[in-house]
Amino acid sequence: MGTRDRLIEIEMLDSLPELKFDQIVEMAADILGSQVSLLSIIDEAEDRQFFKAAIGLPADVAAQRQTPLSHSFCKTVASEAQVLKVSNAKEDPRFRDHPAIESLGVVAYLGAPIVAGEDGPIGALCAIVDSPRDWSDRDERNLATLASAISEIVSHRLTMLRELEAMQNLRDMTERFRDVAESVPGAVFRYTLHPDGTDTVDYMSSGCREIWEVSPEEMQNDASKLWECIVESDAAGMQASVQRSARTFELWQHRWSIIPKSGKKKTLQGYGMPVSRPDGCVAWNSVIIDVTTEVVAQERVHQQDMLLSDYQKQEAIGQIAAGVAHDFNNLLFIIMGSAEMLSEDLTDEDQIATLQAIFDATTRGSELTSSLLAFARQSDLHPEVIDANIAIANLSTLLLRTIPESIELKFSLSQTPCTTKVDRGLLERALLNLVINARDAMPKGGKLTIETAMVELDRNFIAERQENVEPGSYAMLAVTDTGCGISKANLEKVFEPFFSTKMHRGGNGLGLSMVVGFAKQSLGFVRVYSEEGHGTSVKIFMPASSNPAQQSVHTAPLSRTMLDGVRVLVAEDEPAVRRIVVQMLESAKISVVAAASGDSALALFEQDPSAFDLILTDVVMPGTLQGPELVRQIRHQRGAVPVIYMSGYPHEANVHGNGILASDLTLMKPVSRSTLITAISNALRQ
Repeated sequence: MGTRDRLIEIEMLDSLPELKFDQIVEMAADILGSQVSLLSIIDEAEDRQFFKAAIGLPADVAAQRQTPLSHSFCKTVASEAQVLKVSNAKEDPRFRDHPAIESLGVVAYLGAPIVAGEDGPIGALCAIVDSPRDWSDRDERNLATLASAISEIVSHRLTMLRELEAMQNLRDMTERFRDVAESVPGAVFRYTLHPDGTDTVDYMSSGCREIWEVSPEEMQNDASKLWECIVESDAAGMQASVQRSARTFELWQHRWSIIPKSGKKKTLQGYGMPVSRPDGCVAWNSVIIDVTTEVVAQERVHQQDMLLSDYQKQEAIGQIAAGVAHDFNNLLFIIMGSAEMLSEDLTDEDQIATLQAIFDATTRGSELTSSLLAFARQSDLHPEVIDANIAIANLSTLLLRTIPESIELKFSLSQTPCTTKVDRGLLERALLNLVINARDAMPKGGKLTIETAMVELDRNFIAERQENVEPGSYAMLAVTDTGCGISKANLEKVFEPFFSTKMHRGGNGLGLSMVVGFAKQSLGFVRVYSEEGHGTSVKIFMPASSNPAQQSVHTAPLSRTMLDGVRVLVAEDEPAVRRIVVQMLESAKISVVAAASGDSALALFEQDPSAFDLILTDVVMPGTLQGPELVRQIRHQRGAVPVIYMSGYPHEANVHGNGILASDLTLMKPVSRSTLITAISNALRQ
């Protein structure tokens, strides 16, 4: 049987589409960003290329699933047995007159050969773009990897086909059976099921050493070795498949897993044709191959699909969060500021308590927005080199207040500095979230341990856990409890936004989402280890820093009498926000001039450039002047002047940051009056 006939037999030529090949072609198009991707099998006997899988073809070509070889770039890939890169076929002297440029819109082409074992190249996996493109080395590697996966599948099918062909001849020619059996991959054997239910292995090839890790003699003397290392969950299915084949005399084919004495799990695929013997026995001349590599490849494709789905989900949440954060935080600012200002004039305790509840609700609303932004990795980080040990020590009093006396809190901190460059506030918030979760998992009490360590992570550790980080030194922070643990079903969902097992107790499902978002935005990652009924350990890994930790410096704000007479120019387009800001500042005896846009603020400034001590401006406003451009023009006229930016979204100051200085302060709305006054004090002191 020639190569062409074998390709037809294994359904690679003149056959229906298959899901696994369709998925690989779609993945190639997604990864390479191409309009067209093809799995093309070259059929020189019929002067054509057959499309086993295709995406993006014109309707008429897609319906035919083939084109003449005169319209094929893939034949060049197969004939040369190497990757073909064409940046612009219209200008490439090898292809500028190629018919496929007109008929299929081929301008840029990248193709990798499909190699069918000893049969050699049989076609190509390619990506096609209708405009010029310089393919990168990474593009080439990605396509070659996918082509290799297809080649492995085809090679397995051809191997299986050859083994089944051999089995037909082996029935009558024992010597030839032995010679062929010892040369093919996998294990070839003759298995007999007797009428009394006992079984024997009449012959076993030496391939059993690679699969079962025993000698052919051991297997022939004791057929139970076929069964004893089968994974428990697969044993019943394996027995049922043999019984069914013995009853129907149909081809036996089955896939199952074993764990031999090495402890390494293997996936096997078996084929055998049953033969009835005069003594009532049923015998199979069978072949079993190790398909662990193929299964792992399929699992990786599935995992990549899952990762892509998670990434798209996170991107969608990030876009939603970014879209609502600005307006939502402006509304919270108005509510918070109004409640704060009203409380100053009240003496009735019930009314004061009501306003405090409003104030607390706006604070929780702001934290909810921040958590959503943290999960979507949209937070505006202010990283600094800190010692995690010191950060935990500074929080110890608050942590002790957070948990009841029924829970024993233990600290197991690294003896050496645990330095990392992260946002101090977000790290503290992540730790507090983990402690609260651990507390809630132990309603009847238990032990809660906070641990730090400096660890070295190698490429194997990272690859096994499929984390997208670099190997090296990491600061590890772990929070471990002896609580109820997390079920396997929930363990896969714990980092999803809005997923919570304690919604009835006020959980919003964003605590752990915020933790993983913070870790990934800080170039680290999070791992969760849990056993239901025994407890949970959550570990945050953050890149280590070789620089010494920075010490926090706290300065007292200027007193109200020192702020008396300070003149501030306020630029804020939202009327209600502008009104609250003015009231806050005037309550501190600060003189305020307010403008509804950057343009009007500049006009007010130019009337008397020396009159203002500080500029307080929104980042994005209507008109020609945004906040940073307003400040740039003011500084052009007067030089250095203290500036505070207020923003409803943490990235606005960075995105629109033309001219923003390191000394300029940025406040994220909503802002309490005390925070705003302290910021003004600090800005004036600088």
